[in-house]
Formats: sequence, C-alpha cells, structure tokens
Amino acid sequence: MSMLRDRDHVNANPNETPTIERLDGRLLERGPKHSRAGDIIKAAIAVIVVAAAVGAYARLSHRPATPAPSHPVLRLVPTDDALNCVTQIAWSPDSRYVAALGNEEACGAAANNQAGLIYVYDATSGQVTQKLHPDALVMGSPAVKAGIAAYTAPTDGPPTVNYLSLTWTPDSQALIMPFSLMATVTGASSISGYENGTGLLRVAVGHATTNAVMIDTTTQWPTNDIERWDLTSGQPAMVPAPAAASAYRWASDGTLTPTDAAPGGPVGAPNSDLQFTVWQPGSLQYQQAPLPSSGIVAPVLQDIVWNANIAAISPDGRYYYPFIAANGSLVPPSTQHPFPHEKTLTPHDGALLALAQRMASATNPEASDHMLLAWRPDGRLLAALTANATAPVGDSAFTISLYDTATGKLVKHLTPNFAELQVGESQNELLEWSPDGKRLLLSDNIYGAITIWGPDSLPA
Repeated sequence: MSMLRDRDHVNANPNETPTIERLDGRLLERGPKHSRAGDIIKAAIAVIVVAAAVGAYARLSHRPATPAPSHPVLRLVPTDDALNCVTQIAWSPDSRYVAALGNEEACGAAANNQAGLIYVYDATSGQVTQKLHPDALVMGSPAVKAGIAAYTAPTDGPPTVNYLSLTWTPDSQALIMPFSLMATVTGASSISGYENGTGLLRVAVGHATTNAVMIDTTTQWPTNDIERWDLTSGQPAMVPAPAAASAYRWASDGTLTPTDAAPGGPVGAPNSDLQFTVWQPGSLQYQQAPLPSSGIVAPVLQDIVWNANIAAISPDGRYYYPFIAANGSLVPPSTQHPFPHEKTLTPHDGALLALAQRMASATNPEASDHMLLAWRPDGRLLAALTANATAPVGDSAFTISLYDTATGKLVKHLTPNFAELQVGESQNELLEWSPDGKRLLLSDNIYGAITIWGPDSLPA
C-alpha cells in the first residue's frame, strides 16, 4: 500500500530550497554493490575505511550510540539557542527527546518574520539534536503555492503559517502538526481565506525521510462530528464524535470506543497506547457563566471543570484526531451546573478530588482561576501547578506540588531554578511527564525556560 498517495513530498534539509516530489510509497534504492577479490593489504585498508566511516556516522547520528549524560535537573533556555516564543512542547513516545515549537523571531515581531521553527532536544543531555523548518515544507507544497497565487492580492503581505498542536507518531520518527495559513492584508487585520490553506504536516525526525503536506478538503458540518485523518492515504474525513467518557479504546477501523477509566489507574498515552483516558495534561478551572442580574460572565464557584485538549494517533500510526475536547464538571465537588446537558466526570483519584474541593471553597477565585495538572503515566502521582497572578516574578510562582493519588497526600514540592535568567518569552505554561514516567517537564511563561526533573529528583 502506498503511503500518502498523491500528496506532496518535501525534502527536510532546511539549508536547501525544498524540492517537491510525488509520493509513491517507495524508498529510493541504491545501486547494487559489487565486490572483487583483493589481496590482504587492500582488504585491511577497506576494513579500516569502513570502520572509520561507521565511527564517523555514529558520532554524527541523531540517535547517539552511547547514553547521553543525565542531569538530576536539566534547564533548557530555548532563546539561548535562537528558538523564540515557544508555544508547544511534546515528548517522544520513547521518552528520549523533547520537541519544542516556536519561532525564528521574538514574540510580537512582524507577522511575516514569525517563521516556524522546531528544535528537538535530547532529554538527558539537553543538547539540540535537530532543527526543523516546518514553514519551508508547507510553503513548498504545490497545492499551497497554487492557493496563495490564486487568493493573494498585490496589497497582501506574505502569509504566515499557524500550527494548532505538536504530536509525535508512535514510532518516534515524525511529528504531526495541523496548520492554517493567515493572510496579512495591508491596512487591515490578519484574515484567513486561502484555498488549500489548511491541512496537516508530517515532519520527519532523526534519520526518517518522509515529509508530507496533506491538504484539508473537509467541510466543518454543523453537527457533533469531528475531523479524523487517515495518515496512510492522507485523506481527512468528518466522523461522529465519540460519546463522552473517561477513557477510549482504539478499534482497528480508527474509531474510538468509549470505556471507563479505572479509579486511580494508569492514564494511557493518546499516541501510543491501545487505550487512553481523558486525564491527560490539562487544567482544573471554574465554569464561566453570565450572572442573572447583570449578564456579566463570572466564575461559578460550585462548578469545577476538568479541561484537556487531546490529539490522538492510533497505535499503528494510521489514524489521527487533531482535536478531542475532553472536559466536564467534576462530581463531586460540583453542585451547580449553569448550562443544560453539561457533561460530568467522576474524579480520577483522591488527589484530584481534594484539589477540586479546594478550588470550590476558595474565597477569591480571581487570584487563581485555574490549575495545571499532569499525571504520571501509571496514575500514582499527580503534579499540580497553580497559576498565581499575584505572586512575584520568580521561582515561587512556579512551584509544583506532587501528590500521591491514592491518599491525596503531598509528597514533594519542586521549584525550578531561574537564577541568572532574564524575563524571557513563551506563550504557554506547560506541564507534562515523560511517557516512561521518569521525568517531569515544566515550560514557564515568564522566563521561557524548560525545566526537566530527572529520576534522581523525583519520588519513586
């Protein structure tokens, strides 16, 4: 079966103008090797040359032949590596790498200067192992070029590419990113409107070579359907959204079957496990509803909502859902639901229940209106980061609390080290465990640093 038939294939070398090929699912084959008998000296020289080549390849390989040095706490500063305005971070399923999506220019720069950039970091050494230029792949697609040529007026500036999310394929060989093009019009705000201006980008990582730009041809119907891509054919489709549940199991045809998550049990990974729960990195927050007296939107203290946006890839790497909204009121402690048919969820564990109850009893919800949460994959530890707008700029604003999910007991506090760092830039706060559960990552939105706590600094 051909891979992404009739889709655009773009070379990943950022130092060259991307070349466009038609994908036919076949790899280029090298010519046959020929051997001739030689004397012992020639054979010895050949062995030495081959050994040297193998050694050089190992040193230059994206995946190191020897284990990288590990750090109890690793601090990455993307701006020091010329990666700015980080918006997305994703662990590879094998837990060896962290991909960070940002820009070449600082946040707030002119739109046409905000070219996308992905750095792949070694999660143990902190070294940048690869730099990827996704915009070059998207803009090099013939379909995208044709759409821009047909819909761009002389007064339009160069379009920018926006990416919705960043997800690794189950084999850790590529990153999947939904994209959309935005047109910059002179004297007006940015608008979207390109034909063939939205789609899905597959960016090869490491020594993989298959890059693909897939164009979105679906229409958003006014129903509860959601989009699902077949990554083998490169075709999107609108399919019925799975019923609300605490967990989902993959079927062979790419559908998600609702099921129940075991209380306090493993949470599963949306891009590698046969079953995953809605307890993925997300946030606790207050439901927002208009006040009956004034119509002003305000938090509802008695309605604590769990919210996680999940991008899921089937374990065989074929089917991909860019966006599954996993949300609902936690009952208990929520006792008031301002909207009819509001979804409800039973808290995953005692620690989550205690945190939700704490929010429900707060006297000043504006001071801390949401809490970032991330479960260790085995479901036995819960990491919580409370956003505190009143805290001073510094380490204390990002203290992470680790809880035993069975007892709700506080196990440990983790505080990142921002010493000698200047206030930087990052779009989002992100909190996520590595798939093997041995590391915990925090990306802050004040210093723009990425802190990774290793096994020696985390509870067993």
